[in-house]
Amino acid sequence: MAEKDTIFSSSIKSSGIFSFQDFYNFCYDWLTEESGLSISENKYAEKLSGDSKNIDIEWVGTKVVTDYFRFEIKVKFNVGGLTQVEINKNGAKIKTNKGSIKVQVQGVLVKDSHGKFESSAFVIINCSGFITSIEEGMYSKQKLINLLVPFITMSNSTNLLQSLPCSSISE
Repeated sequence: MAEKDTIFSSSIKSSGIFSFQDFYNFCYDWLTEESGLSISENKYAEKLSGDSKNIDIEWVGTKVVTDYFRFEIKVKFNVGGLTQVEINKNGAKIKTNKGSIKVQVQGVLVKDSHGKFESSAFVIINCSGFITSIEEGMYSKQKLINLLVPFITMSNSTNLLQSLPCSSISE
């Protein structure tokens, strides 16, 4: 039977102006390209309320490390009150979004996910040092949360497209 150990759990929450599409793509690209995870979207729920929407998304990313170990990253997005807004930047009108977003990331180390090594004392005795190394590698996956902080901060104070201050916002 597979044993699962939660190695890290983090979250970030922000509200303001940001491009949801750019945010979504950034997260997906970082997890797949930078971290080498295979991502499956287990949930996508969108609820409309007037001209705004609430979105709940759940991803599970996996990466096989060895026959015995597998990384599993769970990412939950909760987007509230997402509306389309138009910003005026240097005389050009640009469409983007306004709303709140919460991202939760949890890193899990899965041991013996296929039950191949259940009765092997050799694996249990000889894996302790390797487990520490694997767990340290998983902490690097937590970097997604650290990367989202400046992404959201920059979105709230400037336009993501050119990183210059916006002169006006209209809804």
